[in-house]
Amino acid sequence: MAVCFESPVFIAPLVRLLKTPTELYPNKVIILDILKNLVCGNERVLIAINSPACDTYMTLLKILTTNTKMANAR
Repeated sequence: MAVCFESPVFIAPLVRLLKTPTELYPNKVIILDILKNLVCGNERVLIAINSPACDTYMTLLKILTTNTKMANAR
């Protein structure tokens, strides 16, 4: 099953779900756990995560920035 994540085609839908504002929080936690495991994967998986088709890193950074701004506003 790990071989399927060597293509951005399988990673892009996960990132798309993270970007969806109406997606349930528990689902986003599961997606982040999957991405955490993928980052520990082989070189092909890391190349797929870094693909412009996924924009994985920018999405994660945006989530972290938004959460930081919300925490500072409290």
